[in-house]
Amino acid sequence: AVPSFNRHRLRPITNDEEFVKQPISNLQGLLEAEATAPGLGISKPIGSGIPANKETKTVEAPDGLHLPGSGPMLIIGVIDETYILASSERGLIVVDQHAAHERVLFERILKAKEEGIEGTQGLLIPITIELSRIETLFIEKNVHIFEAVGFDIQVFSENTIMLNSIPAGVLQNNAGGFLRDLLTSFAENGEITRKVNYDAIAMAACKAAVKAHDKLTMGEAKSLMKQMAECDLPFSCPHGRPTIINIGIKELEKRFGRK
Repeated sequence: AVPSFNRHRLRPITNDEEFVKQPISNLQGLLEAEATAPGLGISKPIGSGIPANKETKTVEAPDGLHLPGSGPMLIIGVIDETYILASSERGLIVVDQHAAHERVLFERILKAKEEGIEGTQGLLIPITIELSRIETLFIEKNVHIFEAVGFDIQVFSENTIMLNSIPAGVLQNNAGGFLRDLLTSFAENGEITRKVNYDAIAMAACKAAVKAHDKLTMGEAKSLMKQMAECDLPFSCPHGRPTIINIGIKELEKRFGRK
């Protein structure tokens, strides 16, 4: 089980709870303790004066985690329940879990749309939404745009619509807000274009994606990293924000005054 830490501190992902729970004040104990966190490649006691074997520099990826340009990776922790940390032969990798999940969902929705795969989730109890008459008319005339994103909309009256299906991955309590965001986006753009379609799908991915401070289990973090590695464009979210920051070994050495 993962030990409970303040969310603003590093939360190691390790099965060796006793090691990570040792008090910082017990410096000598830490120096003599075995670094037993799995996959860190340390087989000697920290501070023992015995250099680690050069082979320990090779980071194994027992879970098959790879990203283009980074090589094998190993998840080592999470900061602020927002940023996934991973190590590789080239240095430290920091992944924004929300931006990464956005990218995964965005490409999944696009692929489903291109292949004609159903990207909706049916509702047992339809969601009723009150709109202005102009908004209702707009939806009636452009219902295909909303269907492309994953909505199944039925006009109930001049000012009321019912959602029978919503985009896959979007929570029911977010569906109404998402629909209103789409209407606002269309109104600001002034016309239905390919860009609006793109923006609508990006918005759907954003609404459905895991958020900052959502606590992920180690399995969920690994799954997200694997899915991101399979994306066509894994290094940015649909809005252009980076999903990954790489801090190379040379940069770390420079920061610590080693070179």
